[in-house]
Amino acid sequence: MLSQFKMLVQFTSAFDGRHLQNLYNSYRFQRTDITNKEMYNNHLELGKLKLSQTQIIIIRANDQVFGVIFTGQLASIQGGLNYGSSIFNLQSGHKWSAVNEYILKRCDRLVVGVSGSAIVLQNDLMAVQTSSSESYDSPELFQGNRYGMFVQAHVQCVELIRFVIE
Repeated sequence: MLSQFKMLVQFTSAFDGRHLQNLYNSYRFQRTDITNKEMYNNHLELGKLKLSQTQIIIIRANDQVFGVIFTGQLASIQGGLNYGSSIFNLQSGHKWSAVNEYILKRCDRLVVGVSGSAIVLQNDLMAVQTSSSESYDSPELFQGNRYGMFVQAHVQCVELIRFVIE
């Protein structure tokens, strides 16, 4: 029997505020944005739900949508995750994957990729940078203002999506 997944919007900057620490703190609290709310109305904490380890951070900036798909929990690490991950750009339809990629969690930024950071999300969730990334063998993820080797864009919204296993 195949498991069915329901989407959970664990964090959205439009509702939860524009600060990276709020994204990290979202692992301790449950939101009610599950696609089948009636089924989960008795669950008040994330710990009571069976969640997939797969997570997606979706960023919308300059009317472009891109992000990272990864496993693990940002809240449980100090420093970085070293897991398989993929970065994507919805407009181009492209996805780039890395088997052992590094996601650096800092209080002042979230960095995806080394040897050229594919995504650098600033702590106020107002700006994001990209550069071509050796680790993903990818070009810059989005268009924006060029500053040296980085392209920067104004962030419109950040979301962290999780999946509930039934």
